Amino acid sequence: MTGNNQPSNESPKLLAGDETEPGSEQSAEGICLACGGSGEQSGKECSDCGGSGIVTVIVGDA
Repeated sequence: MTGNNQPSNESPKLLAGDETEPGSEQSAEGICLACGGSGEQSGKECSDCGGSGIVTVIVGDA
């Protein structure tokens, strides 16, 4: 799964649905549970993923 929450010239920003900062150790991209990966909730941009449908989750024993 690939996605890009921010333009490459900016530091990754922690979104409401992120469990940790994007790019941190033992993290991966996951489907946003709030919107089911659609990027929308009730016809509006999902506030948890910023409309991308993807959040950063902790994997392993971080």
